[in-house]
Amino acid sequence: MSEGSVRTVYALHGQELASRTRRLGALAIDVAIIGLIVLMLFVGAVVGEDRQIPRESAGLLTLAFLVFYHILAWTAFSATPGKMMLKLQIVDRNGWRIGIVQSVGRLFGYGVSTLFVGFGFAWIFVSRFGRGWHDHIAGTYVVYLGPEKTRSRDMAGDLYQDLMGGPPRKRDFSDPGPVRTGDGTSVAGGREPAKRHVRVMEVDDARQASADRPVIGDYPAAEFGRRSTAFGLDAFASLVASLAALFVLSIWIPQTPDGLVGEDTARQDAIRLSIIVALIFGYLVYPVISNWLFKSTVGKRIMHLQVVDVAGQNVGLTRLLTRHLCYLVSAPPLLMGFISVLFDDSSQGWHDKLAGTYVTYTGAGRVSDQGKARRPRSTGKGRRRSDWPTE
Repeated sequence: MSEGSVRTVYALHGQELASRTRRLGALAIDVAIIGLIVLMLFVGAVVGEDRQIPRESAGLLTLAFLVFYHILAWTAFSATPGKMMLKLQIVDRNGWRIGIVQSVGRLFGYGVSTLFVGFGFAWIFVSRFGRGWHDHIAGTYVVYLGPEKTRSRDMAGDLYQDLMGGPPRKRDFSDPGPVRTGDGTSVAGGREPAKRHVRVMEVDDARQASADRPVIGDYPAAEFGRRSTAFGLDAFASLVASLAALFVLSIWIPQTPDGLVGEDTARQDAIRLSIIVALIFGYLVYPVISNWLFKSTVGKRIMHLQVVDVAGQNVGLTRLLTRHLCYLVSAPPLLMGFISVLFDDSSQGWHDKLAGTYVTYTGAGRVSDQGKARRPRSTGKGRRRSDWPTE
């Protein structure tokens, strides 16, 4: 790490959030344990009854075991075996152990993440605090308990606390080892501070620091709801533009000679070409040219939005063309490139990030939507810094 550089480590009520690699390792251990147990169950059933288990029964048994495995582990220990081995623990926003209600919600989040081809789990590597969709749905965090064999979970809690959750056991800080500090000025035990390159920041402080929308140029970044409405209006406007272009192109389509109906391949080819050209005009040429000349399309103008670069200026033609071609990247994985606007701190989709563009409010949209705002940090190349946290 270079001299003077500082790495931010997020903490929840003094407990360090688990790293992505440690969570990935815990997941691998849990998958291995679950796979081994399921295999033993099926092998034992087949050998004991000397017959094959019906496919439907096998699926139901596997599902029931997965539900039992996770709900029991989360409510009783606040961690699965894989997380216990790597000293990880699941807690709520207050740092308390989770109860059965949050465990069920987290398991439901597992299902949602799986339905989206695992993108909900991969979101751990994108989220600022390393949270997947299941964590967002259940309101949970995964923390690292440190090298000491201590747990914030009181294992002697009564049955009600085990089922419904409760406050963690206070950790003993009477003689802790060296701890990372925000400025490296002090450590436990009165020892001389070592040179630190780690800044510890509480989750609540980090969230408060970025609660306000960033300013791009003179205007705040647009939120997901307004962008979605503008997108729907633009989709309709693009359809109208495509139909208008197709009407104009149809003038040059040759007429079919008498007696050759269904056999005029030249006319059929002309119709196909006209449809392709009309679609390209409506869904590529129209939005690119409109954003280039006016910084907005019809839908964005109605919703008082505009497309700008990091300085709030007009975006170049090449970058706009890249932005709209990158729709092909945002759309195929179940629209995840568009949905990511919900979680991004600056409401950027994948196409915005790839093209280095932002969607902001215009002057007419600032009255009720601006609030306080902050400016994004730029590398000087028109792109947002990679260390600008997103969630």
